[in-house]
Amino acid sequence: MHHIASDTTSFEDLAAAFRYAANRVSELGQRFGFSVRGYDDATLPHFSALSLLERQKVVHALQGYLHSLEAGIRADKNLDQPHVSTWWAFSSLSLVPVADLFRHFQKDSVIEVFNLEGRQIWRNFHFFRYSSYTLEEMHCLEWPVLYDRGDAVTAQVHEYLERLIGGGPELVLPTLPEYVLLEKCSRDRMMIKVRHYLLSALKDRDGNLQAWIVCTKARDLAHGAKDLPPMNYEPRAGLRGRLSLVPPPEEI
Repeated sequence: MHHIASDTTSFEDLAAAFRYAANRVSELGQRFGFSVRGYDDATLPHFSALSLLERQKVVHALQGYLHSLEAGIRADKNLDQPHVSTWWAFSSLSLVPVADLFRHFQKDSVIEVFNLEGRQIWRNFHFFRYSSYTLEEMHCLEWPVLYDRGDAVTAQVHEYLERLIGGGPELVLPTLPEYVLLEKCSRDRMMIKVRHYLLSALKDRDGNLQAWIVCTKARDLAHGAKDLPPMNYEPRAGLRGRLSLVPPPEEI
């Protein structure tokens, strides 16, 4: 099933390719001591609700993620080390980081890569210590559907991203406050305290901006936030398109 091309138009083939890749990522996560859930329902309700083009994009992204993990394991086997896992991510996704990016990585950092549509396309295994979402949910649902965060922090993050995408500094150590991030529709409704400490551009080999990377320090405040009262939060209007789906655990 893993040889199915992501550009096939068959729903059955795309669903089979998604399940294979999700299960394989879950197996690799377990190998390093991380719990990674691929999906809760084999019928893939969130995946099924997408358009054909979106399904193809999701399968392509998940296959790329799996490929980076498998390539790293074959060559190094230390994917729990951030500099190793991200190096293989960049290699597999054909992304070029800024020169001094790797010196900012810390062993316990949550590291995520987002494309210009704001979709998370890669995350290190450490991310899963602070997420109870399945791979299906993360790849098929938009960020505002997944997470709650205050308007003030959201506005600050958007400002940093607008500058980055608009040609500003390619590596930023933002002065964002530590804040609470709440899973809105996950199994465990985790409540996480996060601080984003790095945001950087990722380009292709021709120098064109293709993605951004976010490094975060995180801690689990309440496993099972479903029993807590809802946060006083109203989704922020505007900033649709590539800037509307800003990272969960983001810069510190």
